[in-house]
Amino acid sequence: MTPEVCIVDCGGDGFSYAGVEFGGVRFPFLVRCDHLIANKNLTTDQSQCNMACVGNASETCGAGNRIDIWHDPTVPDPTITTQIGPWKYLGCFADSTSKRILDNPVSVGGILTPQKCFDACKAQGYGVAGLEFASECWCDKFLYLPGDPVPTEEETQFCSMTCNGDSTQFCGGSAYVEIYLDTSVTSVDGCLDLTPRWDFTVKVGLRGSASDANMSATVIRQTDGFGEYLLAVRFRSESRTMSC
Repeated sequence: MTPEVCIVDCGGDGFSYAGVEFGGVRFPFLVRCDHLIANKNLTTDQSQCNMACVGNASETCGAGNRIDIWHDPTVPDPTITTQIGPWKYLGCFADSTSKRILDNPVSVGGILTPQKCFDACKAQGYGVAGLEFASECWCDKFLYLPGDPVPTEEETQFCSMTCNGDSTQFCGGSAYVEIYLDTSVTSVDGCLDLTPRWDFTVKVGLRGSASDANMSATVIRQTDGFGEYLLAVRFRSESRTMSC
């Protein structure tokens, strides 16, 4: 292995970053390719990448726990799509196999792009779509957010896997899902007085909980051929925002 071979191998697979460590010995993970550097705060002195390459002793190929990285600036870095048509990006969220944010996996024929997932969800009557693990499309009629999204500046550290159908766009990550909302649904804004009791006609469509009374609520609803269903409710109290 030499840097030149590593660069050609990674570039041939569509990657813009190539890295070699531990002399370029051909063991798993000692030759790396990627579309980005997840953590750029780990830069160390170049003198620590001091192991000769096994393919050319006149060149260095990283060291133990040290990696030499090359970047091809002609290959565009992938991005997180913020909006395609009516589908608006809500954020990168931690997901769990024990309690999925979106309940319904939808097939896209094994090749995932954001647009294919949006189209698949829309075709089955869903208004929320999620991209995860580079190849998974998830849909739902309801939006259950167990926490805040990953901070914007850290998104590509977690939703860091490029779509297996389009390497220029990210499609979530391992246990992290990009959530999109179809904004073409009918929106109704209003203030609901929940003081008497937490019981109104759309309660059956909610997942999550709320105990505060007198909260401002934004209701997003959608109509299909079988009647109207609740897509999401956004609550805001004096100090916090909750989603059901």
